[in-house]
Amino acid sequence: MSNFVKIIREICQEQQIEMHGFSDDWAFILKKDHQLQYIYGYQFGLDLAASAQAVCKDKSIASDMMRHCGIEHVPHTCIMSPAHPEYLWGNSGNYQNMLRLLEQYQVAVCKDNQGTGGDLVFVVSNAKELEYAASQIFAQSPALAMSPYVPIEEEIRCIMLDGQLQVAFSKIRPFVVGDGCHTLAQLLADKIAKDTSYANWMLQGGFLSMEGNQNQKNFTAESILAKGEVFSLSWKHNLGQGAKAKLMYLDPKLSQNVYDRCTLQQQQLLTKQSKEFALPKQVQDLAKRVVTTFGLRFVSVDIVYSQGKYYVLEINNGVMMENLAGTNEVDYLIAKQIYQTAILRMFS
Repeated sequence: MSNFVKIIREICQEQQIEMHGFSDDWAFILKKDHQLQYIYGYQFGLDLAASAQAVCKDKSIASDMMRHCGIEHVPHTCIMSPAHPEYLWGNSGNYQNMLRLLEQYQVAVCKDNQGTGGDLVFVVSNAKELEYAASQIFAQSPALAMSPYVPIEEEIRCIMLDGQLQVAFSKIRPFVVGDGCHTLAQLLADKIAKDTSYANWMLQGGFLSMEGNQNQKNFTAESILAKGEVFSLSWKHNLGQGAKAKLMYLDPKLSQNVYDRCTLQQQQLLTKQSKEFALPKQVQDLAKRVVTTFGLRFVSVDIVYSQGKYYVLEINNGVMMENLAGTNEVDYLIAKQIYQTAILRMFS
């Protein structure tokens, strides 16, 4: 059972909410005082406007609207699949446009325009790689989104509820640190032996990803890293692709509610974590501006830091805290408290 499903079941039991799961707990009907509410995937019944949900899901549309509203973001351009010629204007097709964007960006990212979790995401730097990425995406999706490759120094997820930032956490990519004598392969083997989560990540398809690590393309498994040198095992920051969550901010009221429910040992851990919080005000302001602009109630906003500036990368109307909840007992309670507040507001 996933952390998410476990949390939803616990909340419903504690709040006397009747719950029924469907499609292997991918969807739920909740009933309280003769009122019905629904959860689908990680989407709660707070953002009722279908148009707002559609905008969040469509990377290129969200990008166009953020540009119109002057919100700093990573631009995404929609490219329709040739399998849907009814959506293509004129007779020139899309490949000229894709090649023009690649020439403009030099290095680009191609992804499923409505995808999640880091699946079907490719870094391309030449026409051959571009054609391969497009063929893979179009085989499973009617459209791809193309954006410039941004050297991300940090990616931060902000969970927003009714205009207030509830929690923010950075996504730490899997990495190894050199010692000046062991090879990259040896360092990776040692990391897998010490941390079973990385072993599971490798077994589920994780691998040393050279693509996207533009400054690490010349490394091989036999390369020896200098002492203290950091090598990222993936260019992706997705939590479902090996990255781990690290708390950067917690709403004071939420923090107090969680603190009151903690054991003494958990309280000490929460206090220790709180001392390490360091969320720049620009991040919080940017996330608030996004939800205000789009009229959203319960969403997550992914913000990246690159070359001295913060940009919105994506808006997610599905609020997923699976990785955060699995970090430790305190972070589990934090995720549970946020979901509980959202569910009770659904019924109010």
